[in-house]
Amino acid sequence: MVSPKLASVLIIDDNVVIRYMLRHILTAGGYEVVGEAVDGEPGITLACQLQPDLICLDVLMPVSSGLDVLTEIKQKLPRTAVLIVTGNNQSETMATALRNGADGFIQKPFKSDELLLSVAQVITKMRAMLPPA
Repeated sequence: MVSPKLASVLIIDDNVVIRYMLRHILTAGGYEVVGEAVDGEPGITLACQLQPDLICLDVLMPVSSGLDVLTEIKQKLPRTAVLIVTGNNQSETMATALRNGADGFIQKPFKSDELLLSVAQVITKMRAMLPPA
């Protein structure tokens, strides 16, 4: 399993309550939350600056679609894992996210243990795919 102390996380979600919950759960789980953004463009900018191990990304945001943001992040930061955190359970949305490079999904509302397990699985999968440094 992943050593969470070594994993940095960026949260991109327009909902302040969800960002708070994600930050609280991840920090309590030993992850380092390095930044937060309320929409896609500022999120992409932060992601490029911080180069986190993982991005927790919402799909429905006021200005940007998380699916479009996902595509851009994967083009710019292919070594960064992306966990889609969404209340949208439509199979079309999930299929599009997979095509755009999503590494995993978690449905809102979520439980702390479910989130931590999903994050660990996504980071472990991503690190296993990377060539040795």
